[in-house]
Amino acid sequence: MTPVSVGEIVAHAARRAGCDLPVARPAQADLVLGDPMLLERACFNIADNANRHAGGLAAVAVEVSDGRVLARLDDRGPGIPTAERSRIFERFATHRAGGSSSGTGLGLALVAEAVTTHGGTVQYTDADSTGARFVIDLPAWRGS
Repeated sequence: MTPVSVGEIVAHAARRAGCDLPVARPAQADLVLGDPMLLERACFNIADNANRHAGGLAAVAVEVSDGRVLARLDDRGPGIPTAERSRIFERFATHRAGGSSSGTGLGLALVAEAVTTHGGTVQYTDADSTGARFVIDLPAWRGS
């Protein structure tokens, strides 16, 4: 594990998934102690899902608050129906937007596992305007 910038990881993952959005980043350090490849993969899974199933990312932001680093990724899709929300981070759970689904249902489960490994959480909420909002909450690195 090494100190890594969540803003840099999120920006790289979004670009890799085909999203060229600016990432709103805090003025203070947004460092967490973690595995950069595992965290990047988690962010990529969310961004890639947004591109494939929800019209892409609408907004991406990172903030630091109360010893936590929060990454917020909002998509342009219709959101996830309330009845399906409790299962989205389970293995093999798929959301059937428009009656069909593609994918294995592993992406968000892997996100949850990666974030939990780093002492954090991931949550789904509705975005401010429309679509889904995924919030990754990780403990900030305080130095050695």
